[in-house]
Amino acid sequence: MKTYKRICISDYGITDDNGKRFEIKRGKEYITSKPDDDGYVVVISKFWIAVPVDNFAGEEVFTGVSE
Repeated sequence: MKTYKRICISDYGITDDNGKRFEIKRGKEYITSKPDDDGYVVVISKFWIAVPVDNFAGEEVFTGVSE
């Protein structure tokens, strides 16, 4: 799996049915997947959460093989 480093440009969060909240914060760097056809990336953290790629600026290959 190819992964990327991305900088968050806007705060984003979601809460599950049990009240657990996952947030990304502006200015922090995150490891993500490649964007899917719907414009989402998976943020790879304690949880793997789909987040709109529009919340990030730039991308730098972190790990993985070339496509």
